Amino acid sequence: MLNNYSVRIVIIVFIAIAFVLMDLVALYLVTNINILLMLNVVGIALLSNLWFYMTKYLVILINQVKKNIDEINSGNLSISIPEFGNNCAGKLIPGINILPKEISNLVMDIRKSSHSASVLSGTLANQSAELSVKTEQQSAMLMETASSMEEISIGTKSNVENTQQLNNITTEAQKSAGHRFRF
Repeated sequence: MLNNYSVRIVIIVFIAIAFVLMDLVALYLVTNINILLMLNVVGIALLSNLWFYMTKYLVILINQVKKNIDEINSGNLSISIPEFGNNCAGKLIPGINILPKEISNLVMDIRKSSHSASVLSGTLANQSAELSVKTEQQSAMLMETASSMEEISIGTKSNVENTQQLNNITTEAQKSAGHRFRF
């Protein structure tokens, strides 16, 4: 319910209600109006001191912390907030001062990882290019081998045909020689 109001407003309202209740009790118990006025002056003095303390040691410092966090969020990681005590706001400062250092370390780690990924990507691209060249060379060698095999096949076929022709000629020559020598 009260989390949407500033601490100073909540304290002021609380103290104002407390003043009214104390004045009603004092008015009931004391008939002298001067004592009632003196109690109110003391209460206002105490309230003023509390207001001064809250403004100086909490509100101003929390606003400074917020300003510095906004600087960190905008990318300025060189921010360091001076520590200002052991109150509730002061206890936040060491943790907040660690944030820029941790973010900076994280950015450095990401940069290193990115560089490593870039180097590995370059190496992979080079190896892929080399593999492509070797594959093309193997393909060319296979085509040359196929062409040589075809030439050998044609040569073998030609040899078979020549051998058959020679065999036919030899057979004809034997027949012709056999005719001549028959008497």
